[in-house]
Amino acid sequence: MDTPGHISITISGKTSDGNLNPKDIDIVETKELLSDVEILLFPTKAEKDERPKVSYEVQEGSVKNLFFIPTAKVIMFTALMSEVGKRGNIDLLEPKAASIIDKWQRKSYTSGREYLITSSVSPDEAFIKINKESQFIAPQTD
Repeated sequence: MDTPGHISITISGKTSDGNLNPKDIDIVETKELLSDVEILLFPTKAEKDERPKVSYEVQEGSVKNLFFIPTAKVIMFTALMSEVGKRGNIDLLEPKAASIIDKWQRKSYTSGREYLITSSVSPDEAFIKINKESQFIAPQTD
């Protein structure tokens, strides 16, 4: 069996009481995030049908969401998302995965929240940073 690694999505921002923390996140938003991450990790039907178990943990540090999956998948995800981060656009992603990054970008514009995506492969360096200054918007189709 493959050794588990993790993908981390840290959401930071401000609330009327100070910095965002896990207690500020409603269960509806948590449910949406879990669904978003599943789509981001497994955007095609074939990938979703064959997906491994994904476990979840939330930690303090703004709102740090850890998703534990096999290390091989973490490495592939990290490589792809690192390239997306370097290019500054989501053209390399499957359409469903691109729509999740696009959604988080739009939320960042309206809420001021920042989304940092890291992994156990490179835990100290965010390979995707979504905030008011980034431009991860999906191209509009007719």
